[in-house]
Amino acid sequence: MPTTPYDLLWPRLWPKGARPNVWAIIDCARDPKAWSTLYSSTLLRECLYAGALHPQLERVAPYLVQLEFGDAQTERLLSRAWGNSWGIFLRCGASMPSLRKHLRKFLRVTGPHNKHLVFRYYDPRVHACLSSDVFGGATGSDLRIDRMHPYRG
Repeated sequence: MPTTPYDLLWPRLWPKGARPNVWAIIDCARDPKAWSTLYSSTLLRECLYAGALHPQLERVAPYLVQLEFGDAQTERLLSRAWGNSWGIFLRCGASMPSLRKHLRKFLRVTGPHNKHLVFRYYDPRVHACLSSDVFGGATGSDLRIDRMHPYRG
């Protein structure tokens, strides 16, 4: 019987064992502990926002993070995030730069009166209302997102 969030999640995230294709988008705006957890780890991560950010924005930005099978830092991140709506998981065989470029396309949407809005699709409360088909359509088989999972606790 699973006793930790990692024990519960690894069969879903790594159904074929250790592979470098499991990612999370962590929404640091949800909780200050999200940013400190990321920055105290050595997990591969990139901010989804481009350019040099003001330190206050850097602490609340969304980050693409590569999760590692059987890794203590991944376990720590999952245990802190579980039940706190820190973000979503996805499986994709793309490299960090390719996946980041693809995911950045969804950060802005046009609202009423052609106003640009930030679309926080990585918030599991928003993501739960969407179909994973919204994120399809990437060119190249390496950008196929196999599955996206919202954090649920």
